[in-house]
Amino acid sequence: MDRVRAARELAAWKCQSSISTLARILTGDDHPGVRMAAASALGEIGGEEARTILVNSVRTIEPPAVRRTCLLALGQLGDPRDLPVFRDAIESSSSYFAAVAAVRLATPTKYFLLPWNPSAENMARYLLEVVAPHVLAGLGVLARRVSVWETDEACATATLVGKPAAPPMPIGSVVIVDRRT
Repeated sequence: MDRVRAARELAAWKCQSSISTLARILTGDDHPGVRMAAASALGEIGGEEARTILVNSVRTIEPPAVRRTCLLALGQLGDPRDLPVFRDAIESSSSYFAAVAAVRLATPTKYFLLPWNPSAENMARYLLEVVAPHVLAGLGVLARRVSVWETDEACATATLVGKPAAPPMPIGSVVIVDRRT
């Protein structure tokens, strides 16, 4: 845990030695969590060298969790030159993370990260368990079923059985507003 924190804190220095150290950690540390922290820190530092390191890592690095973090960090940089990188990642692995990173390039933007795989079933579940209780609070109304229609003929339905549980996360925790100018 100390190495993860140290990698994150290197982002504050924003200097050449930090970038070099983070690059070594990203490509050579044994612990994926430390490597993920290094990728995030490079995204925070920004600049051409950090971008180059992240682009090269997206194409070669393992395991997938580290590669996803590199994609998100690359998206944080907001460089339109990286659209082909995101497209390749989406085409090669149907990467939700690459799609999110590509969306971040549209400025300004507001996007929603579903805390689960963004299937119709999970969207219905999120609407039923998180959004509906928030919207209906204080009205004495309880939503018991939500349907999300994918096509004219197919839908996913989430149904509440018994008493509602506490929402799995706060309502605003997955909405991200990008305020870049």
